[in-house]
Amino acid sequence: VIEEIISLPSAEHYCVLGIRENNINYLSLIIELRNPLSDLRLKKIQNEVSKLLDLLTKENFTIDKVYYTFNKIVAPTAVKVSRKLLSKWIENKQVILTPFNELQTNKIDDLNELQLKISDEIKEMFKQALSTEDNLDINAHFILDLGATSLDYLTLLIKIEEKYEIKFNQNTEPCYTILQFTNYIVSKIK
Repeated sequence: VIEEIISLPSAEHYCVLGIRENNINYLSLIIELRNPLSDLRLKKIQNEVSKLLDLLTKENFTIDKVYYTFNKIVAPTAVKVSRKLLSKWIENKQVILTPFNELQTNKIDDLNELQLKISDEIKEMFKQALSTEDNLDINAHFILDLGATSLDYLTLLIKIEEKYEIKFNQNTEPCYTILQFTNYIVSKIK
């Protein structure tokens, strides 16, 4: 019944589960998040959890503890979380839980370090889209120089939007190279 009330759009998956600590059972909300966690997504998930806890209180439900994890809490072939399997994974330390109030972003203070990290990630996404292990020039045009199709390009855009939680629209300057994507993403998330 409680899970019918819960809505956490920013979470990959979530589960309400009894967790035993120091011989006391706590009704706990376990939230699976995708890493890396941007400042924008952090604020969004914190707002969602806060509103959810308020709503549950009004409905006379009490969640004792809230945890997050970057580990998968759903079996690869499953549609939803199995409490029994999740409990086993937690017990075996395959899923590491951290109190939700300790959630923070992976800050990178150095702009050059951020650009290098994103550039490497975009390069890997290009390689996956092109099914290649070749070294790619950061100025190579995805379609004209690297031979990708327009469908490959749209797929790449969607993956980048999902990973970095940004949107490309008609007003966005088109990005076709690793460098262009890197500069655009850095401008949106720094």
